[in-house]
Order: sequence, then structure tokens, then C-alpha cells
Amino acid sequence: MGPIPFGSKLRLTVELFFGFILLPFALLFGVLLFPFKPLFERYDRKRGWRIRPIGRDGARYEEFSLGQWHGFAFTNELLCGPGKGRCVYFPSASHWSALPTWAQGRRDQILHRVQSKLKTSNHDYQDA
Repeated sequence: MGPIPFGSKLRLTVELFFGFILLPFALLFGVLLFPFKPLFERYDRKRGWRIRPIGRDGARYEEFSLGQWHGFAFTNELLCGPGKGRCVYFPSASHWSALPTWAQGRRDQILHRVQSKLKTSNHDYQDA
């Protein structure tokens, strides 16, 4: 097809769209969204726990104590097919002893928190 001629209406339309519509919208969206990031972090710190994504198929449960975040990772696999969600492989009761000491004896509480945060009906929870 080749480059768009300099004086054409199509080139002018493309330049107007990207220069005067898309770019200001992107900047405005970034400026409006940026101040909310510290609010989310403050909410997580106040609540005392959070779940963070790790790549495509992982997640990390973390708790805030003594001024820093401590946590462990679990698998959060994306299932294939229409209407499929994710399969969350949570550490089983037999593997729970390998986790940090602060998590010992709290598997049900932590699993409930993970389920409340990932509250999609098409999530399946299995022991890893």
C-alpha cells in the first residue's frame, strides 16, 4: 500500500486522532489513575494482607508484619476453553508444614482470604 501522502485527508485524520485525541486521553488517564496506587497500597497495609500476581500462572499471598511483606507463592493456572476460569493449586495440609512459621495452623483462614479475593465463580481450588 505504501506511505500515506502528506496532504491526504486520511493522514490528517490519523494525525488528529493520535495527536489530539488518543495522546491527551492516555495522559489524562495516567494522571487520574496514578494517585490511586498509593491508596491501594495503604489499604493492603491496613488490611494486613494482599495477593499479588506472579506472571501468567502464579500468585503470591503476603502478610504485612514488622514493617515488611512476607509471603509464599502458589499456582494459579489459566484453564483453556470457553467459559473456563482458573485452577488455583493451594498447598495441601501435608505440604503446609513447609511454609513459613507465621502461616502454620492458619491454612483455612488464608485459603478463605484467597477465595474472597479471587471470588470468581469459575475458579477451581485444588490441593497441590
